[in-house]
Amino acid sequence: MALPHLDRPICEPVELPPGAPLRIERIRQGGNAARSEPFVHFHDVHELVLFGRVAGHFDVEDRRYALAPGCIAFVPSMRQHDFSLEAGPRDWVLLQVEAAAGESLSRLSGLERLREPFCARPGRHLGRRLRQLTDWLVELEPRDPLALPLVAPRHLESCMGRVVVDVMLKPEILDPQGQAVAGALPRLGFTGFTSVRQGKRFELEVDGDVTDEVLAQAREAAATLLSNPVIEDVVRVERA
Repeated sequence: MALPHLDRPICEPVELPPGAPLRIERIRQGGNAARSEPFVHFHDVHELVLFGRVAGHFDVEDRRYALAPGCIAFVPSMRQHDFSLEAGPRDWVLLQVEAAAGESLSRLSGLERLREPFCARPGRHLGRRLRQLTDWLVELEPRDPLALPLVAPRHLESCMGRVVVDVMLKPEILDPQGQAVAGALPRLGFTGFTSVRQGKRFELEVDGDVTDEVLAQAREAAATLLSNPVIEDVVRVERA
């Protein structure tokens, strides 16, 4: 069940340093720090928070996590969340990563967990390594070449080839979904559209360039796996 105070989230834009893929900040608050007020919000960056001393809870979409010393919290870009911190001393390191770079990271093998928010408390050994890493990150200039690995997947992605495959129902096959959309359009004020046909789009990524051989394999996959030749036609297979 969604938390009541998540009904009216606030967009909090984040400005990264010019030319930098990330922003890192260490926050320390003393014993006179008051309990934080609810502030449900979302960002256009991926956010990782590495807590030192802390008490309270972390709300994200329809989940609530208890915050404990040494825990970490991760929120993908544009996800609603809130940190409710108890009064008293607390500290954390905030790492915010450019949305496009974060999306590229989440598509890498082994990093699929970054597609969803989470909160976890690492074990002693991993926790010590994370503290060492955050100490180094805090001292790192965001535009330093050592920070580039965080954004490298996006650049690597630009070197990856992509094939687009479009599949449509055959003209003689009834398309109830398309008919339903066509009927709804004028009711919503969208006039001038006489018919609607639904289809499917696939994007196949490859390492390197999309060669003629790759296109041939994509056409074979489209005809044998991505479409049902009885009711569908493959209408496009081409480089993205």
